[in-house]
Amino acid sequence: MMDFDIKEVLPQRPPFLLVDKMLSYSEDAVLTQYRVSGEEPLYEGASLRAEGLIENMAQSCAARVGYIAKFILHQPLEIGYIGAVKGFKCLRRPSAGEVLETTVAPVSEFAGITLCDVSVHSAGELIASCSMKTALRR
Repeated sequence: MMDFDIKEVLPQRPPFLLVDKMLSYSEDAVLTQYRVSGEEPLYEGASLRAEGLIENMAQSCAARVGYIAKFILHQPLEIGYIGAVKGFKCLRRPSAGEVLETTVAPVSEFAGITLCDVSVHSAGELIASCSMKTALRR
């Protein structure tokens, strides 16, 4: 696990913060972790809605970009947006108490636009995946 507060690299704050920590960073992939509390605005019935999984994926992408800005380039954080989500698959929705591990693998980056393959696992089981394009506000 990496030793910093995730709020150093993300602008989101509770109750809309859906990443607890970054477990690892490399140029090839970032791994984040999040424990579903059941108190999220995107929690409904007995599970996190698909939109909550997409938000977790987007925040994991943002954590990667924020980590690079703060700890590698030593630049201020920039606000980003989801540009596109393609091929989203939700195999199942997670319940309160489950720990999500989200992998972000960059495919391409140019001029503040990043395309990543993103997958979410719970206890080693793939529960969601997509290709996500994010863009920085400039």
